[in-house]
Amino acid sequence: MKTLITGGSGLVGSALVEYLFKKDHSIQCLKRHQHVDSDHFWATDKLPENPDSKYQTIVHLAGENVAQGRWTPKKKQQILISRLKGTKELIDYVSMLKEKPNLFLSASAIGYYGSRGDEILDKIVQWAMVF
Repeated sequence: MKTLITGGSGLVGSALVEYLFKKDHSIQCLKRHQHVDSDHFWATDKLPENPDSKYQTIVHLAGENVAQGRWTPKKKQQILISRLKGTKELIDYVSMLKEKPNLFLSASAIGYYGSRGDEILDKIVQWAMVF
């Protein structure tokens, strides 16, 4: 199976990549664009431009690291933009593919619970964004 993964070097992504490699999956990891002033969050220019490219699965795990650094107003803005812009760019790429993936999975950490002692945090909150 051919899989495209964003966030492949993160905590969850690196474990997923290792797991999928052991299952003989073909994996392509999409990295962030190296130029900070780029119009693109992802290095989508490195992906095949051929609309016939076929990924069976796309796993979108990435965005600005929420566990790194203090949550200043600038950091919060980077977290938000990385998720909005990063996801939109990936959706734009998928929309031009002739054959769409069978599965598009997107997950990102955007919340902060703070110190809750022994309280069990078992609530799932879903957010839907329409572009």
